[in-house]
Amino acid sequence: MHAYTLLLLLLVVKAKHGNDRLLWEPSGDTSQVVAPPGSEMESSLGSIIRLPREAGQDINCSAWNPHNEPQIAVGVGRTVSCWDIRSNSESYAISNAHELGVRSLDYNPNKPYHIATGGDDCHIRIWDMRNSQTPLKEISDHTHWVWAVAFNRSHDQLILSSAQTAQVNLHSAVSVSSAHFGDNLRNNRDLRKPATAAEAAASQSDEEGGDYRSKTTDGLVASFDQHEEAVYAVAWSPADPWIFASLSYDGRVVVNLVPRDHKYKMIL
Repeated sequence: MHAYTLLLLLLVVKAKHGNDRLLWEPSGDTSQVVAPPGSEMESSLGSIIRLPREAGQDINCSAWNPHNEPQIAVGVGRTVSCWDIRSNSESYAISNAHELGVRSLDYNPNKPYHIATGGDDCHIRIWDMRNSQTPLKEISDHTHWVWAVAFNRSHDQLILSSAQTAQVNLHSAVSVSSAHFGDNLRNNRDLRKPATAAEAAASQSDEEGGDYRSKTTDGLVASFDQHEEAVYAVAWSPADPWIFASLSYDGRVVVNLVPRDHKYKMIL
């Protein structure tokens, strides 16, 4: 990496306990990056934006908005602040998103105003930033800090999360996903047209046989316990939407697959 590719630093963040992350601008523009303060890159960059925060408030996480690239969401204490880097001002915020600090966040790749947050209160919450008084959904399958949360880039009803307890969870949140919207459209079309005899017979066979075409529902899909230390990061494969990886404190990387039965429930 050459210094000339890092001409502009748009936001400086630093996570607690030294778990700093570099976030490249999602379109692939290497002149824009989110980086921790005090890094070697800082002296090579043109400008720095520092978010206002009260004494004792930590900036634990951040994420580029893939739908609006000049916008970054940042976890500041218990609040999520969405910052417009063009105007250097706050676009909107979720006050008290968690009872304790916000430790992780991610944008839904298919729903522009939806964001998932993970907190030190062990909860994952999904929000609509246009109406952030209450979360759209809360997931409470962890028993310790939620270090990471990540939407599947192709199937946003799938959400990965990891925690201090060395646990990685795969959740289904179809009720607040773009898949739910698509199902409603298909259901409405089906109601407008009568089913043929063949379609009715196939539907009855599916219901009796319990095949993979049964609809997915919200809930814990699977829990993975191959790690022995806190799992600090999770990531979906950009090449295969059914593959994901997790990274723990001891340097172990584990690669897993979405369970076969759940995969087929989604695609058939």
